[in-house]
Amino acid sequence: MRMVKILFVCTGNICRSPMAEGIVRGILEKEFGEKRNCLSVSSAGISALEGYPASVEAIIAMKEMGIDIGGHRGRKLEKSMIDESDIVLVMEESQKRYLRSLGAGNVFLLLALGRAAKELRSGSSFVIEDGSDEAILSRLGALVSQAKGHEKNSSASLSAGAFELIDPLGDSIEGYRRIAKVMEDSIREIIFFLCGSNICENKGT
Repeated sequence: MRMVKILFVCTGNICRSPMAEGIVRGILEKEFGEKRNCLSVSSAGISALEGYPASVEAIIAMKEMGIDIGGHRGRKLEKSMIDESDIVLVMEESQKRYLRSLGAGNVFLLLALGRAAKELRSGSSFVIEDGSDEAILSRLGALVSQAKGHEKNSSASLSAGAFELIDPLGDSIEGYRRIAKVMEDSIREIIFFLCGSNICENKGT
């Protein structure tokens, strides 16, 4: 099976991106069984606190979802990480602009890519259950094209700000919980589309 490499990027790599990485790992481990190797996931920060653990609130929010990120340590983003990834998912528009200024191609806001995946899953002619390498690469290309099409044709009412996940550092645990839930919804759409699973349909969602 072809492994799609996803890199999550935020500012310090102690809140948003480690939570997103943890959510992906949790979903793959708990719900995908033998298909869990369809994705490789990692995270880093543009101004990372190298070697720092995830914030206490992030650890708690993830633990409440049955996900352990206690062993996470912050990593500073390097160009090689971008080059080795199929998709780089960021939290804010400024992060996307910065990474693209470095020459990164497939960089998208996490929530924007989640919307694109949801649209493709709901109205696509793809055989979502097909887990062959050819099918995974085809879905990856379609997802990138869909997201880029949205960026090109976006209206003022669907500005990038509508898809941003603002840094919760310094916020209460409730703020972390809200962000975690929003992240999880988008991440599920992306995983279910890319990995060729019909689990979501079986759940009636």
